[in-house]
Amino acid sequence: MTIQFKQSILVCLCSLILIINCGTKVQISMVTSTSAASGQAFDALNGKIWKAEEGAEFVKLHIYADEVIPLSKVEAISCDKEFKDSVFVFINFDEVFRSSEAKKSSALVSYDPPVSARSITFNFQKNSNICLKAINLYDASGKKYNVQTPEIIEAKVTASETGAPQASYDVMNLFDSRYEYAYATDKGAKDVTINLAFQDEVDIESVKIWNGYQRSDVHCVDNGRVTRFQLTGDNGYKETISLTDELGSQTVALPKPFSGKNLQFKVIDYIKGRNAKGIVISEMRFFNGKRWLLPNSFPTTRAIAESNTKQFKSAGLASILNRSIEGGDEISSNNVVEMNVPQEGSTPQASDESNSVELTEEDIPTRSNSNWILRFRTDGSMFLEGTTGRYIESDVGEVYENQRFYALGNYEVKEVSEKGMVVRIFGFLRNTKTSEEIIYGEGDCNGCGRDCNKLGSGADPNSIEKIFQEYLEVTKKDGKFYIKNQKKTKNLDFDSLELSLY
Repeated sequence: MTIQFKQSILVCLCSLILIINCGTKVQISMVTSTSAASGQAFDALNGKIWKAEEGAEFVKLHIYADEVIPLSKVEAISCDKEFKDSVFVFINFDEVFRSSEAKKSSALVSYDPPVSARSITFNFQKNSNICLKAINLYDASGKKYNVQTPEIIEAKVTASETGAPQASYDVMNLFDSRYEYAYATDKGAKDVTINLAFQDEVDIESVKIWNGYQRSDVHCVDNGRVTRFQLTGDNGYKETISLTDELGSQTVALPKPFSGKNLQFKVIDYIKGRNAKGIVISEMRFFNGKRWLLPNSFPTTRAIAESNTKQFKSAGLASILNRSIEGGDEISSNNVVEMNVPQEGSTPQASDESNSVELTEEDIPTRSNSNWILRFRTDGSMFLEGTTGRYIESDVGEVYENQRFYALGNYEVKEVSEKGMVVRIFGFLRNTKTSEEIIYGEGDCNGCGRDCNKLGSGADPNSIEKIFQEYLEVTKKDGKFYIKNQKKTKNLDFDSLELSLY
């Protein structure tokens, strides 16, 4: 046996061992969480310690695979203590649901047969002080995937125009893995520039872009989408790339690879949105030929969290941040402290406005059922779910109608005082009307590769998906929290709620 032959066998054996030990490679370019204290949630997939904010409950951690992958098991391993509550795991937002056993240090769920996953969402429920030392994903044969995540790099990113509020539409939102936060402009689209100044020289062969506002289909249609960028950079670099008009990610190879520290994206063509004047881009990544690169957005995310925490503290409402408040209609409105909603000449153009119909008390039949959940998170996102029921007159006589409201989006603090605060909530709202019992768990779906221009075909008139905004007064008295709806519109079916910490 020759030395060369022995070496060849050794190389093959080593390669086989690596395959067995490392498992199938899976690329994951987007991981995010609703609360973070130690760093980006990518850390948990890379075997590093990751922590949510102290005391945060109902923390969600979202993982978006670059390609659909088969899954037989997923697990989240706690650092040093058991999960006191079950951990909910959702595949593809609402298609498959499992929950782990409580009182264990590993939140493990299995799928038999294996499921095809585009996304995995961990909801840690009432577990608080979340600390993870690992998140493991297993293929159809039960072997642990070898997860590849982007390399986090430092870069200063600026834009020629940014929509308001700044926190929701800042250009650094391109790198935070959150569909709720995107880069947006208010006034224009053509000639808008995104300027990247990398700390170290980088090589870029291709760009992955999530075009348009991928919070929902309606957000996609209502906002402008880029179809062509002109790229200019160091050493006279100048090329043009084209984008498709659809949800989901798209990878675009640069006509000529870029090397340098400074690179500019300039919008030279776009599709106008149905309502907004500007353009929106949800996410962006860069590929150097070996690995995806991701500018570090964590400092921006922490700055948002710290600002929101400060405002809630000033209003005496810090206890509801990263928590859940639940309840129903307030029996008497005497407990609600009156505050004034600030009058503004204009509201943000970027995608989150709604044309609402004002209602009077006579227009609203008395509710016989009203149950609501509201969560404000330090990262600026919010979750709202509610069900109401009432008897209404119809062509066939009096019938009982249920309504279910499911809202995901952001909030903007508009006024703060010792009495409380006024908050503008905005985003995506689904309102379903039915005479049947309400079915929970519809969820939402982002990045499913649907064509923005096909919105509304075959839509159910009893299930409305829309962009919305509403102003809420939030006050506290005797341990209860009162939420007053400043605009009596068709968006949300309540006037004033009395909620308690859950």
